[in-house]
Amino acid sequence: MKKYELMADKSVEVFGVKLFKIRALISFGTIMAGQEGGYVETEDNLSQEGEAWVFGEAWVFGSAWVFGEARVSGEARVSLSPFFLSGSRWNVTVTPQNIAIGYQCHTHEAWEKFSDEEISNMAAGALDWWNEWRGLILSLAIKQRSLITRG
Repeated sequence: MKKYELMADKSVEVFGVKLFKIRALISFGTIMAGQEGGYVETEDNLSQEGEAWVFGEAWVFGSAWVFGEARVSGEARVSLSPFFLSGSRWNVTVTPQNIAIGYQCHTHEAWEKFSDEEISNMAAGALDWWNEWRGLILSLAIKQRSLITRG
């Protein structure tokens, strides 16, 4: 028996991915039948067994899977793809194909090849920031590509 359903009439699009609000079909744990939860991309993201649940405005997508008694809540974003980095001068999103830094979105290969002058022309202070964060961001890009090729 299914414990929840995807609500086709309540969806959002995030980074080109359609996420669906969930609704409990039965009561389980602290969740009541009819209670709306957070957002998932597909039923593969949240187990139909156990007491796992996605609450409120939380998102689960990509190849992430919530199961057992896990709870995802608040403004949590759970995904293996894309990867998000925030708290720096610019937010960073790394997908298997692209890297978005602030409003600049380019392929992994383009970011690897940008000259110092091209980076400097993107924004004030961009080159210093890129020199500090480049290694980590490009490592995340390599990891993202490996997740897809393994998958």
